[in-house]
Amino acid sequence: MKTKEKKILIIVEGADRVGKDYIAKRLNKRLKYKHLIIIRAFMSNYIYDMKFNREKYDWIGVLRKIGKNITVLVILVKANGKQYKKMAETYKRDQMLFDAEFIHFTKGAGVLGVRVWNPGTSEITSSLSYLTRKVRSLE
Repeated sequence: MKTKEKKILIIVEGADRVGKDYIAKRLNKRLKYKHLIIIRAFMSNYIYDMKFNREKYDWIGVLRKIGKNITVLVILVKANGKQYKKMAETYKRDQMLFDAEFIHFTKGAGVLGVRVWNPGTSEITSSLSYLTRKVRSLE
């Protein structure tokens, strides 16, 4: 009897212009579209609620509840040095906010978290290989 494959919710987070879409699309292809990959979700809401002094919502609690029923992997994509230098100041501040809150957010929610640098198109293979191995180890 064939065992049912474990599904994983993969959430790709990060500041604007760091390559979230690029990483998500290529990772999805490598994983043969087996898992749900979302670009921006709970952590983005959490960060931007803080940044814009919006009413606080318990995004960590929401993710904690989801994580009880399904494996959740949060990937934080960060701009590399060259990308970072080209980013507008507001994006740099956003990247610092995401980076500063990442451990608190993932540990508080009880979910797995992985940080990757988007090294640019020519060197992206190593980041994608790492992420592919990480997801397959959770299946």
